[in-house]
Amino acid sequence: MLWLAAGLAACTASAAAEPTEPENSPEESEMWKLVNADRAKFGFKPLELDRRLSALARRHSMDMVENHFFAHESPTTGEPKDRFFKAAIAAEKFAENIAHNSTIKMAEVGLMNSPGHRKNLLDPDFTHIGIGIVNGADGHFYVTQNFMKPMPVVDLSKAPEQFLEKVNVMRQEKGLEPLQSDPALQAVCQANCRSMNRNGKLGLETAQAELKKKSGYRNLRVHYQFIRSLDSLQSVSDLASPEVSRIGIGVVRNEKKETGYGMLWVTLILASPKGK
Repeated sequence: MLWLAAGLAACTASAAAEPTEPENSPEESEMWKLVNADRAKFGFKPLELDRRLSALARRHSMDMVENHFFAHESPTTGEPKDRFFKAAIAAEKFAENIAHNSTIKMAEVGLMNSPGHRKNLLDPDFTHIGIGIVNGADGHFYVTQNFMKPMPVVDLSKAPEQFLEKVNVMRQEKGLEPLQSDPALQAVCQANCRSMNRNGKLGLETAQAELKKKSGYRNLRVHYQFIRSLDSLQSVSDLASPEVSRIGIGVVRNEKKETGYGMLWVTLILASPKGK
């Protein structure tokens, strides 16, 4: 996880998406139109207005007004990544802009004139935005913009089968025999994923313990990752090994709000049966 600060106060991060809140205010809707107009000038697609992100942005703007500060880091809610994780918003990438101005238009102009904020506003990766605007006692608007690229949606019940199909297409193109799903290895992988999810860290202790009980395999290759989608797994070189013929894959979604909400704990085991 990383986040960057720039300009007046702009920060970007990778991480982690979900909820529903009131409709946006006229001021928030006005800024949304200004944001998309600015993006259109440079040929970028419009951002979808997301209620969950707007609720998060609105809470930060209110926090700044009530606690008399103007910054990304809050004395009560911490940094942007802390707010995203606590809100359980599964984002592959997110960013936050803040502004303080007497008019909505001038606030957006100021953001576009600030390199860090401008980078977030014109980032082609982002697809969603949340806008929270609160009028302060000084008569100025406190503005928070939250940007997001949502985490890919993965159907865990179908993920292993779909992944194996892609792998076998690749193996066929290389002139290799297709891999066969192995229920025993599958169970080991899933148990290891549950253990990683429970402990909140990568590890192979469970897989190693379970594999010691199984003596019917050779050429064992074990991989474990914490990733956004199974596409990342296709880079594992062992998938194209002619020495393996069986595969087990376990996938568990991370539900912890502290970090990486919505990401996937994955264990992959490749092997061949002994004597074959």
